[in-house]
Amino acid sequence: MKTVELTRTAIVLALIMVFYALFKGTANILNAMLVPLLLYAAISGLSLKGRMALFFALIFLSAIINVWQIFFSLIYFLLAVLIYLTTVWRLKLPLRIALVSFVAFISFLFSIRLTDLVFGTRIETTMLQFAGGNYFLYAAVIALEGFIVGAILVWAAYIYDQKSKKWLSP
Repeated sequence: MKTVELTRTAIVLALIMVFYALFKGTANILNAMLVPLLLYAAISGLSLKGRMALFFALIFLSAIINVWQIFFSLIYFLLAVLIYLTTVWRLKLPLRIALVSFVAFISFLFSIRLTDLVFGTRIETTMLQFAGGNYFLYAAVIALEGFIVGAILVWAAYIYDQKSKKWLSP
């Protein structure tokens, strides 16, 4: 990795770990918006080797610093890669939003369940209690969260791409 790539990756990882320390519980939705966006900005300028190093460093740091976020870290990286791929494939913005939102929804359900199973947390049970025990309502809330996160991520990545082209052009 080049020095610039290494520096950018280190800054992104440090910011992510700060976000994990700051945004816990219900504020974790901010992680769902900020972390994939940071990862998207980082992988957009990295080589394949740099992206792999970023992924392994993210998982390693998550396991050491905040192990409860490890499954979410996997999902956030997946979302960043998905946003990157939909940009490279030049999909229209509404299709990007729909795809990223759907993957975010399924990923959130999966991550919550996996975190509960592996670490013995009770995230899903607590959220189901707030939904009055109605699994459909619980899933609808997670779907809405997935849509909001997906839409914000795609729009923010689009704006980032437009601004970075402007900054980098002579």
